[in-house]
Amino acid sequence: MRENEKMNKIQIQYEKKLGAFLKKIRTKRKLSLRDVGAEADMNFPYLSHLETHNRDKAKLPSVEILNKLFAVYKLDLKERVEFLEIYFNLIMPEIYINNLTTDKIKDIIKILEA
Repeated sequence: MRENEKMNKIQIQYEKKLGAFLKKIRTKRKLSLRDVGAEADMNFPYLSHLETHNRDKAKLPSVEILNKLFAVYKLDLKERVEFLEIYFNLIMPEIYINNLTTDKIKDIIKILEA
């Protein structure tokens, strides 16, 4: 298997984990997709696509989108650590291939500190 194919397969695996994580947090908070969409000022079908890993409809969420979601979800420390593991595994190929800056990584950490 070529390195790019391998990285793509890993990325898909972590995209699915991110969707499962977001759904788990939402259901734990007893929120509907519409509730989250309204509170985060986001389109609820987009949120559904994130949770169900529909790559055609929802790409990897930006830091800004995650910031909106986490303002609604109010993650505890354990949940933040779980999220970081998933998200950094997702962006690792981007860091490697596109030389993602440390400023971008710091932005991600800042939203988790809020």
